[in-house]
Amino acid sequence: MKPETATSSPYRTLLLVHFEQLTGLSISAGAAPDLGVDDIVFRDGLGRLTIPGTSLTGALVEAAARTGFVHQDATSVPTRRIAEQQLLHGGWITGKLAAGLPQREQLQDEDAVQSLWKVAAAHLDDRTTQPLVQWRQGVGIRHSTGATAATHGALYDSEFIPAGTRWWTIMDLDTWHGGPGIEILALLAWHQLDHGCSVLGRNAARGMGRIKLLQQHSLCVRLPLSREAIVLWPDSSQDWTTHFQQVHSQLMGWRRFTGVEFESLDQAMHKAAARAQAEGSGLKQTRPAWCFLQMEFELGAAPGPAPAADPELGTFGWEGLHVGGHPALALVGELDARGDTHQETQEEQQIEQDQPFVQMLPTSAANSAPHWRPYLPGSGLRGPLRHAASRLQRQDTQVCDPLEVPFDEDGTRRVPSVSRDPITQLFGLQDIDSWLTIEDGCLIPETEARLSIETIDQIAQDEFTAGVYGSAKFDTDVLLSGRFRFRLQLAAKPRDDWQTNEDSAPANVLLEQFQVLRPTLRLAQFGYVPIGGSKSRGCGWAAWQVRTIEFLTADGIAQHHESIAPERASEALSLAEELLERYAIEGVGG
Repeated sequence: MKPETATSSPYRTLLLVHFEQLTGLSISAGAAPDLGVDDIVFRDGLGRLTIPGTSLTGALVEAAARTGFVHQDATSVPTRRIAEQQLLHGGWITGKLAAGLPQREQLQDEDAVQSLWKVAAAHLDDRTTQPLVQWRQGVGIRHSTGATAATHGALYDSEFIPAGTRWWTIMDLDTWHGGPGIEILALLAWHQLDHGCSVLGRNAARGMGRIKLLQQHSLCVRLPLSREAIVLWPDSSQDWTTHFQQVHSQLMGWRRFTGVEFESLDQAMHKAAARAQAEGSGLKQTRPAWCFLQMEFELGAAPGPAPAADPELGTFGWEGLHVGGHPALALVGELDARGDTHQETQEEQQIEQDQPFVQMLPTSAANSAPHWRPYLPGSGLRGPLRHAASRLQRQDTQVCDPLEVPFDEDGTRRVPSVSRDPITQLFGLQDIDSWLTIEDGCLIPETEARLSIETIDQIAQDEFTAGVYGSAKFDTDVLLSGRFRFRLQLAAKPRDDWQTNEDSAPANVLLEQFQVLRPTLRLAQFGYVPIGGSKSRGCGWAAWQVRTIEFLTADGIAQHHESIAPERASEALSLAEELLERYAIEGVGG
């Protein structure tokens, strides 16, 4: 007799998730004055780097809320006495009660709301080398001049785990009580993380926390709640990614006897959008899903002068970039265990630069040697973009300076009414969400062979003698050849009056945001949004070239991806606006 399949009997769903960082990751564990750093990354009790399950759960629950789905079939949920319209996805999934419901201690035992999602802490992949935690410097930019604003206390250090680090985790979904709906929401949430629409950790708007799922070792497993299937539950003390073939073979062997069902996480995520709309999923979309516009840019320096016919190269001669690294960073040497100084070896002498180019030592596979690579911090791209946008907007309206928000007597920041200007609404403040994020720019592998960073000797000149002014002689590392790639993302959610006002639908809100930003992006295309330092000495004036335009929704229903040929780069902003106008008029998926 053929056994029942998992989904035709009580079952649980396990998501075996293997993922890799595309950018740096910082999950805060607080300040560490003894280490001289303002914020350190999270470690477990044994000092091992860890992503706590609470951080993963928080990101996934937030992503699930963006889909607009709520549970419409309360018969399979333990809290049957609670009205179904009050079972909002966030409180329903995590066990926290929604506002207005009785407190947990007032409920009977049979009414208790338990968590239907359980996410294990993520651990390092055993097959990659131990990552070297590094330091990242943050600084605010003066609203009036675009220079650094260290005098405002806007200069700080934080630890981060470098790109390339691989993690594994297990997510347990109580589909026995929650039905297939909670599995669909979990898959849609991971889909957002995989596409960069949702991120992990801090500094999300400034480029960190982007990941990608490694589908080769990721599975969606549906296990019947039977004695025969107990042997298939994974051993959480071991990294299954190291023995993935063994796990996969075990599932294959027991499929015909226990009715277990499994598929790749990639296949499951692609099916989730259709299942979300299908009858019997247990979900109902009560609000429009969030929308996202992602634009991939490239910029860099090229050894000019270059022929204008070649769009890959600049036309202004030598276009240098100087993005200052942490003061403790030197281009030659090895970091110590703390990651704050370089130690000399007998074979090579350490060279400490006054102004080194920011670099990261990505984590690599155990059989390959890592090496330092320059990168562009998302904060170093987002800050100049905000400054340029504010400069344009101040011609017509007053724009709030993010470093000049006053404080009340009790120490809380008093957000003035002027902070409701379009730029502040787009870029955010401490108390206002940011709808624009820029991820860290990574060096394009194909250009690494042509990478050139040169040390330039600079001085300050005495105006009377034309000699060196005092001790004002310093070295600056300038990138003269190399290109970087990064994504800029605009996000939009429905406004509260979306049911009565068409302009409040997410696609329309996204169009409004893009129209505010478009003049600044046009300046960036011309190379007039300089980044980094030494801008008055010929560095930073690189053209931002659009390479892809992508439209996504949080529920995974509508997607649009378009590659931009170099010869059409000047049309890219018009193409993005036409795309958003079409979705605004026809509706998402229209």
